[in-house]
Amino acid sequence: MKNSLLLIFLTFLLSCESNKDATPALPYSSGVVVVNSGNFSDNNGSLSFISSAGVTEPDLFLKVNNKSFTGGLSAYTEVGSKAVILVHKSIASISGTEIENPRNVIKVSDNKAYITAWDATGDFTNFFKNPGYVAVLDLVTNKITKKIPVQNAAETIYLVGRTAYIGNSGTGKTKLTLINTDTDVISGTVEVGADPTIIGLDADNKLWVYTAGSFKTVNTSTNMVESTHKITVSNLEKTPSNFSFSAKRGDIFIFYCCYSCHALDS
Repeated sequence: MKNSLLLIFLTFLLSCESNKDATPALPYSSGVVVVNSGNFSDNNGSLSFISSAGVTEPDLFLKVNNKSFTGGLSAYTEVGSKAVILVHKSIASISGTEIENPRNVIKVSDNKAYITAWDATGDFTNFFKNPGYVAVLDLVTNKITKKIPVQNAAETIYLVGRTAYIGNSGTGKTKLTLINTDTDVISGTVEVGADPTIIGLDADNKLWVYTAGSFKTVNTSTNMVESTHKITVSNLEKTPSNFSFSAKRGDIFIFYCCYSCHALDS
């Protein structure tokens, strides 16, 4: 199985007209940009914007650029004056370089972003047949300058200082991979547990990771697991799906999938 990547560069986030008094069409700093991945294979992903006043703009890309795109969205991030959107399509490329099964993207500097990717997948007897990788995107040339091999099914990624932490999904791999973002070289690993999903830093600057039904906290100075917090649910059919810190990073919101009742609980 194989999906490709279209990187769409939007200059709407911080850009404005030549008139220095002009302002962007929407106050993106005072709201939330929501990535709608779309239905599988239907190519109907979109970006929405929810302002702090509760007003929703259902198609942000169309609003700003007066045109739509076709594809399923994977991830979104802001780097300087650009927004980088990962869009799955049947055939797509950036500067002639293909990225297979992109998962997440983060800013690592004003001119560089990291993209996690699964690489080409196999069949259901060996779906993640290839190691995952982190693609290094140069935002000056808009080219991929390097692919850093990591564990299979590279998924979540989080930046702490000059170190990128990479998690994975669906393979049972138990380590976070660490990359030095100055050199784009792997600097180590952290043993945390199967299929680690990185959530982020709490108010005490501990890195929280979800793995095998528990939260683990990692001291990023020593790269050692400091604590484990088991998650318990009343309905065993509910599965933790996504996580997010509160604004003050003191609480974690857990979003559960309940497939039997076809609902999303939180």
